[in-house]
Amino acid sequence: MDPGKASKVNCAIGRFDLTDGKLVDRTVILDTGRMRVIGTGKADFTAETFALRMQPQAKTAQFLSLATPIQVSGSFNNFKIGVSPGDVIGTAGRLATSIFWVPLQKLFGKKIPDDGADVCHASFGAAGARSADSP
Repeated sequence: MDPGKASKVNCAIGRFDLTDGKLVDRTVILDTGRMRVIGTGKADFTAETFALRMQPQAKTAQFLSLATPIQVSGSFNNFKIGVSPGDVIGTAGRLATSIFWVPLQKLFGKKIPDDGADVCHASFGAAGARSADSP
């Protein structure tokens, strides 16, 4: 593996609300130089269960991409990692139609910054502003 081609992690952001032992996501993002992963999740600390879904998205449109969301769910002591059948079908559909939509996305799609500036810098700035306002 060429270390010069390794993807750099720009930021990992997780914001959650915790009420009565239940944790619910507000924002879950992992941004690297090549990919952004958006997550959703929740946990119940009373029942000791959780569910997390992570949806990868390449920063540039790619032909024949197999990026499929993964799910992690179950109890804290006994959980499963996998993909849902619906997500596999969605990935197969995107794979089969990529020869049509990838050129359009490259021409007209919104560019996701390699450095994650659109989410990383804005999120850290907002967190800093809230910290400064706190007593």
